[in-house]
Amino acid sequence: MSSSEPNAVERAIAENPVAQHAASFADSIEPLDGVDYSWVTVVAKGRYDALIKAFDDLDAKAAALVGYLGSSTGLISLGTLFTVINATVSPWVGVATIPSIALAAGALICAARARKTENIFPPPTAETLITIANSFNSNKEKAQAVMAAQWDICTALLRPAVQVKGEAVDCANRLFALAVISLSLPLLVQLCIRIF
Repeated sequence: MSSSEPNAVERAIAENPVAQHAASFADSIEPLDGVDYSWVTVVAKGRYDALIKAFDDLDAKAAALVGYLGSSTGLISLGTLFTVINATVSPWVGVATIPSIALAAGALICAARARKTENIFPPPTAETLITIANSFNSNKEKAQAVMAAQWDICTALLRPAVQVKGEAVDCANRLFALAVISLSLPLLVQLCIRIF
């Protein structure tokens, strides 16, 4: 890779207006003497940590959905096969299970998409942190202000990954709920066949 090509972080910042603003602020920050910035760093790091927790929680929810859907889809498929083989049950009952299977498959696809690896951008490297520390020598407060701005960039870069994962988990949840609700269709079909 040539030195003129932007690295992954620079590309991600260029594609993210919130990260662009955070990076611009980080580049232009001029901490004041005598100001205690330690609490700002704690808050900025806390925001990043909250997004990491949300990312991990969404990943766990997606994994659980994959487990539920894998076993549920198998059971629905076996039930459909049994229904089709059973001569006393109308083939229309088997057809009525198709929406459940399709919705469960769609939910499984969304859950798998939520489990897809996303780019996350951790805090600056040790090299960057040492450069920040050296720039401010013994002025710890100013270094903390600069570090708070770095946490802000990391948070801005992480937000889209959390949003994409959240949307995929929401999609999987909706489709899973619809698949469960649509399991009533075969019963309704069988009821209608018996009544009419």
